[in-house]
Amino acid sequence: MLKILIGLIMIMSGAYFSIRAISSIYNIALKTYHIGHLLLWTLILFAGFGLVLLGYRLIRPWKILKITTAYTSAYPDPLNLVKGQRLSVGKKDSEWPGWVWCTDHNNIGGWVPENYVRIENDEAIMLRDYDAAELTVRPGDRMKIKMEESGWYLCIDQEGNRGWVPKDNFE
Repeated sequence: MLKILIGLIMIMSGAYFSIRAISSIYNIALKTYHIGHLLLWTLILFAGFGLVLLGYRLIRPWKILKITTAYTSAYPDPLNLVKGQRLSVGKKDSEWPGWVWCTDHNNIGGWVPENYVRIENDEAIMLRDYDAAELTVRPGDRMKIKMEESGWYLCIDQEGNRGWVPKDNFE
């Protein structure tokens, strides 16, 4: 409940600052051109938009889906990668388009979303943080869906564990 209240306050504050900034930018444009004021109100405008977006992320409801087919995690020691990390690149997955096999400097391998890496020859550079943990699930389990990526859902189970599950295993 507190999270929703904070989210709503952020949205309302962001909307107020954005409207105030637009009004001030309009007045500056009509009267006299002063770059300092214009830049200040432009920054306030973007900060207002940022507050609105952050507030929305706090209050948006999770999509909850039910598992229909069991899935067992195939990788007990998953990759945990950070932005800028360099990896060796292997093959692309024919069963799951959009995924590429990568190996880190500890020789731990796993599938990484292709759009999370910049591939240069046989090396990849991570463009964002990524945890390849998969969840083992049973029919009837209910999962909070955080996002979808190339046929897989990043989920949170009822115990709070976070990981990937194939989209085909859901209702």
